[in-house]
Amino acid sequence: TLPVHTLQDQTIITYLEKILMQKPFVFDVNYQQANNNLQTFCRQYNCQYLDGLAMFIQQALLQQQIWQKDLS
Repeated sequence: TLPVHTLQDQTIITYLEKILMQKPFVFDVNYQQANNNLQTFCRQYNCQYLDGLAMFIQQALLQQQIWQKDLS
């Protein structure tokens, strides 16, 4: 887990680049910014990237399924 907020500190950027060279699957919990710095870095290093909106939608769908079961 690497919390990356603004990606302006060169130390963080250097560390992030070392991680991204390993081609991880990156989950970004941020869902309000399109084309943020993290997403840009992931594209540069050809990493798989999932933004927070996709996770938010999946979570909502699963919660709905659980809620409907509880009402049955």
